Amino acid sequence: PLAKLEAQIVKTNVKCAGGSTGSIDLTTTGGTAPYSYYWTSPGWGNSLPNSEDITDLDEGQYKVVITDANLCKSTYFTNVYEPKPLQVIAYETSPVSTIGGNDGRAQGWASGGRGSYYYSWSGPNSYSKLSKYANGLYADIYTLKVTDDNGCFETDTVLISEPTLK
Repeated sequence: PLAKLEAQIVKTNVKCAGGSTGSIDLTTTGGTAPYSYYWTSPGWGNSLPNSEDITDLDEGQYKVVITDANLCKSTYFTNVYEPKPLQVIAYETSPVSTIGGNDGRAQGWASGGRGSYYYSWSGPNSYSKLSKYANGLYADIYTLKVTDDNGCFETDTVLISEPTLK
């Protein structure tokens, strides 16, 4: 008797929200080779390749029907997921206290993405700091870049203000 037609599924989820980096890797055993593959997904219609493995996938549910040389069939479903969108906010926590001073401060906030957050501030006069907090700021615009464990990143800017002449 022939071994049952089966597949092992190894999937890779999407790295960054809105991306197309997911993949599904099948290992087919049993039945009688050669095998044919028919993939479908609600978001893709019939445009997926008819190959054992598929790549460049969006988040969604995927179905494959595997048919062997004797027309025996096995059907498998798997879901590819993506992280929540990475959101970044940079905000002023303290304006510059005197005209031309450099005691302004800002802070960053992040949510979504995957894992830990890595904060990187940049601004005028080669300002650079790797922290959730930025200090010693002149009145100007500063950029915060936040990167997650998957290498996904988002940026936001903040205007550091100073008093005006009366």
